[in-house]
Amino acid sequence: MTPSQNIYERILKLPLFSGMSKNELTQVVTETKFEFVSVVAKKTLIREGDACTHIYFLLDGTLHMTTTPDDRRFAVTETVTAPEILQPEYSFGMTQRFNSTFVAATDCRMLRIRKNDITTLIEHFDVFRINLINMLAMQSQRQRHHLWRATLTDARRKVVRFFETHCYRPAGEKLLTIRMQQIADDIGETRRDVSNELNRLQDEGLITLSRGQIHIPALERLLM
Repeated sequence: MTPSQNIYERILKLPLFSGMSKNELTQVVTETKFEFVSVVAKKTLIREGDACTHIYFLLDGTLHMTTTPDDRRFAVTETVTAPEILQPEYSFGMTQRFNSTFVAATDCRMLRIRKNDITTLIEHFDVFRINLINMLAMQSQRQRHHLWRATLTDARRKVVRFFETHCYRPAGEKLLTIRMQQIADDIGETRRDVSNELNRLQDEGLITLSRGQIHIPALERLLM
């Protein structure tokens, strides 16, 4: 397999290009400016608040995505692995700026496409347009589902739901930089109850506690 064929195979695995034929992809590559960007480990690729002038696709490597609330009370860092697309929903709508900071955890290779070219792809390629609509619809449905879930009374389930609702994706490795009192305030439990539940989760091997941080190796295990 030649280097160009290898790139084509990787692109076809990306969320918005999934289902395209190689002939369609050849047409896309001919008509669209693809920018390939290499990012070395520990370098910041995107900062929270940066304008979404491009859509970024992670082809190789691992990124750390850090998100904070408006009042900066805590931070959630999630591990993003290839192949992945970085927050395409912020390229459109009322707020067209990234709401997270992305830092390379390893050396990464990115594909970057200007937003003007994305609109052309949406107009001319049915598969691309349907993939994007499905992705945005799924995110909207998930958020609406969160709003209508039953109110919890069990402290453990409240803690787990706090983790889930503050993560971009409900799976994978997470690192929360937060005080126990902050979790307690947000879920309406005492700090002692939160501490007890977190220590039980640690005893079960589901999380690791350290000063001011909670490491979750695999969030999906907490949600089972």
